[in-house]
Amino acid sequence: PLENDDRFHVYYSIRPEEILKADILILPGSKNTLLDLRFLIEQDIVSLIQFLSKYITVIGICGGFQMLGEVIYDPHQTESDIGEMKGIGLLPVTTIMISPKITTKVTIEFDGTLSEAYEIHMGRTTRLSAEPFIFLNGHEDGCKKNKIWGTYLHGIFENSAVRNLCAGSVRNKNFNELKNESYNHLATILEQHLAIEKMIQSAHHD
Repeated sequence: PLENDDRFHVYYSIRPEEILKADILILPGSKNTLLDLRFLIEQDIVSLIQFLSKYITVIGICGGFQMLGEVIYDPHQTESDIGEMKGIGLLPVTTIMISPKITTKVTIEFDGTLSEAYEIHMGRTTRLSAEPFIFLNGHEDGCKKNKIWGTYLHGIFENSAVRNLCAGSVRNKNFNELKNESYNHLATILEQHLAIEKMIQSAHHD
């Protein structure tokens, strides 16, 4: 659905220089959350996500939601031999990998708009604070803290109200100020460099 919405240009990447260009960063689902999280840590992608989270919206879907939390426990080594791993730490939630696997289809209502979505995941996630991302069928799903969102719902972007929320959450003023400061700093360096060049040229002419 995001690919078919002209407001978005969707691309997939694990390259830092491409991730830095994103206005919205989405961590998708995973067949093995702990191993994929370890890979992101080893590639220094986690530290990049933590940096970008100060300026852009970060959304975790299913396994991506679990990764955004504080810690993931796998006491029975359901997914791997990793018993416990620290999460990215952007949402106040913890996850424990336990059976059975949840597979269910749901109807969601977001800002008055209805759509279909589904859950398919191992593990149970506990929200420690902040607010749920969405209410459905009498219970809460996910977690939302400022511009960091997490949900177990696949197909969430089928909902036009969710897409509208994403479209409205572009880079904030702080990020633009940061870019402007960088540009101004670069411009100052260039001006100093050009001034020195003029001095050298003038000295040669003399």
